[in-house]
Amino acid sequence: MQRFSLANAISETMLSHKEKQTMLNLLVHLPDCSSICHGDYHTDNVIAHNGLAVVLDWMTAKCGNPVPDVARTYMLMTYASLSIAKKDILQ
Repeated sequence: MQRFSLANAISETMLSHKEKQTMLNLLVHLPDCSSICHGDYHTDNVIAHNGLAVVLDWMTAKCGNPVPDVARTYMLMTYASLSIAKKDILQ
């Protein structure tokens, strides 16, 4: 289930065909795991409560390999900051 969802998400991105193909090829060779994966982990889904970090929005959670969660979070944090910086420069 995790691979299917990830393959669909990769296919719908605005990445180049070559980048998508590279990611899909990596996905095929991703080892199976049974970890709980959030699926949409980023700063908007984390709040502080009583001095602890609480992760919200578990609607896309799946059982699988945690590596795609890390990769997706990295991409969101990297590209979101680039988009914001680019938008600020253009204004």
